[in-house]
Amino acid sequence: MVPNTDAEPSKPFLWKIRVQAMQNQVAIVMCNRVGKEGDVTFAGQSVVVAPYGNVVSKADDQEQLIIADIDLTQTAAARKQRPFLELRRPEWYD
Repeated sequence: MVPNTDAEPSKPFLWKIRVQAMQNQVAIVMCNRVGKEGDVTFAGQSVVVAPYGNVVSKADDQEQLIIADIDLTQTAAARKQRPFLELRRPEWYD
């Protein structure tokens, strides 16, 4: 993930999104706004991450449109190669 505001560190935020994509074996698209609203400055840096956690496309801190191709076959391949979802035990969830 990338930070919502410019006051947050960007690298840990991006890693959170990348790890979620890898653990859930899905592509993740995170859209963030840019500019100021009151005392808050939004960071922008929207991102598209593939099921293996690699960044497909990432914006900067300016308003822009990201267009990215997502290969849906990567989801099936990732789930076959790393069967993390099979290890989950939803019956243990509260």
